[in-house]
Amino acid sequence: MPSNAMSALSDATTSFRNNVRRMRSGTLRNSRAKGKENRPPGKPALSINTNFPSYPNDPASNAGSFGILFLDQQIPYTLSPTSMSFNSPQAADFRPDPARRWDPIDGMIFVKVHVPSTDDIWRFKVPEAITFDAFLEKVIHKLGFVVGFAKTTKPGGKLITSEDAWKKWVARRVKDGKNRPIVALELQ
Repeated sequence: MPSNAMSALSDATTSFRNNVRRMRSGTLRNSRAKGKENRPPGKPALSINTNFPSYPNDPASNAGSFGILFLDQQIPYTLSPTSMSFNSPQAADFRPDPARRWDPIDGMIFVKVHVPSTDDIWRFKVPEAITFDAFLEKVIHKLGFVVGFAKTTKPGGKLITSEDAWKKWVARRVKDGKNRPIVALELQ
């Protein structure tokens, strides 16, 4: 049984791994990992038929005496739609819609935060209905210094200071299929 210090450390690292990740630009453009938990509701799971002949040297097998398939023999398994060419017309039904890539998943959204003073981009996984104060507190706690949010890094840019301005920004954060970061300016 771990001590209280160990369990506290474990809890802290678990929440860190699940919520905040430092990232490079373009990291989120990669497709999500395939798995049953990432399958949209109502979509069937796609799989490869793996009914291979038994091994080794089964008389019903298409393999030779050393288990090698000869080129003139038929491949003993079928391919699923996930293994088709990405540009084929049949695969078009399986490609994700880029406009919906950043929609909330299980009530959670990703908010990217650009910090010009450290030249970092942080990604926060937060509830869709998070308040401005709660998000600001989370970012300040992670960065270790006081920040204010702005839409751009341009000098004289207007800071986001109200709940209404925050909700508008969250609603418009995705533009042309890209999740735009909010800018965290260091306050003196």
